[in-house]
Amino acid sequence: MHLNADLCLSESQIGELVPQALGGAPEAAFRLFLVYGFCLTDINEGFFWLEIAAENGHAVGQYNLGYKLIEDNKPTGLLRGRFWVERAAANGNSAAWKMLQSLPAK
Repeated sequence: MHLNADLCLSESQIGELVPQALGGAPEAAFRLFLVYGFCLTDINEGFFWLEIAAENGHAVGQYNLGYKLIEDNKPTGLLRGRFWVERAAANGNSAAWKMLQSLPAK
């Protein structure tokens, strides 16, 4: 049994979510991030859908994207990561508020 079996979807279910996510549905994009990131373990595809979820306004997606960019420890990662964490905080994500308090000042 797959450890993340509750996250797994069939190919047809994935196929139904793709146009929804690309059309602006944040929950569909975040669901695809979860499927590819934790079930199919395709990191690049998962990151693609995480970016789409964040762009579509998904607060948890915004936080996760910001966190990942900051953790990459690249010079631009902190700036871009902060951008997404600030967006998540503005959308009511409490973990984002907490993270902002721990980041260095701009």
